[in-house]
Amino acid sequence: MTTRQKSRNNERLATLARGRTLHLVDIENVCGTGVLTSELVWGARALLHASEFASNVHHWVVGASSSSSALALIGWQDARRVVQHGKDGADLALLSVLDEQVTSRFSHVVVYSGDGIFADPLARIAAGGVDTTVVARPEQLSARLRLSARHVVLLPSLVEASATTLAA
Repeated sequence: MTTRQKSRNNERLATLARGRTLHLVDIENVCGTGVLTSELVWGARALLHASEFASNVHHWVVGASSSSSALALIGWQDARRVVQHGKDGADLALLSVLDEQVTSRFSHVVVYSGDGIFADPLARIAAGGVDTTVVARPEQLSARLRLSARHVVLLPSLVEASATTLAA
């Protein structure tokens, strides 16, 4: 491949990524419980879709760590749903998504979790020129994850906020 072709391919990839946001949602972390209901997931979905990060060109990936949690995700049709059973299953399922050429496909990555397991991969993505944001409750935000993201948004309990939003 010539240098000119490589340059065109890089420009094409940059154009593809421009304005695209990848949202990675650890739904159990967001909801504050591993016992999910479709109503709880629907409330979290409505809250997150209404956030300032829900851009026009986005891709949602929601992770769960149990079959019952995965069943509760059925109502989130516009998301890719990933499940891995066991301890840290949702985290591990979402981490595998970060291995899918994220830096060439997205200009912004938003992680909805406070778990420190995302710190190193998020720092690598940021070093690759992708804007990064972590959205988490203060009591669940790892210090390492806070330092790895370019932006951090602290939220109150999403369960409480979701109930308030839906009641209004």
